[in-house]
Amino acid sequence: MKTRIIILLFCLTLLVPSVIASEFWASKKSNKYHYPDCRWAQKINPANLIKFKSPEEAQNAGYIPCKVCRPPVASRAESEEQRIVLSSVLVNDNDQKRGCCSWHGGVCGCDYATGRAICCDGTLSPTCTCQ
Repeated sequence: MKTRIIILLFCLTLLVPSVIASEFWASKKSNKYHYPDCRWAQKINPANLIKFKSPEEAQNAGYIPCKVCRPPVASRAESEEQRIVLSSVLVNDNDQKRGCCSWHGGVCGCDYATGRAICCDGTLSPTCTCQ
């Protein structure tokens, strides 16, 4: 019985930060966003610090989740909206760039509003631009 309670408390400590988090941090010199208590967020120079109120806001700015602290990705509604935008974008050979979005399934389009490449997983490339 005691071990079940300990396991439950441990699981809750893992889940609580993602529920309570009201802001996410990123650096102007990086492409990742973090929980404020992440070890990498703590190393961000205050002059380069950017704060976001939601993961959607961070992703719309071209940032991807940190693999260490694992902040949430876009909500289900936001992901569905990105899929609709992605499916409506025509992919031209000119938009394809070798190496861009290589960790995200390749380049599948261009967000002409921001000038950034759209990766096939629905995220905006933090570094690649449309041609």
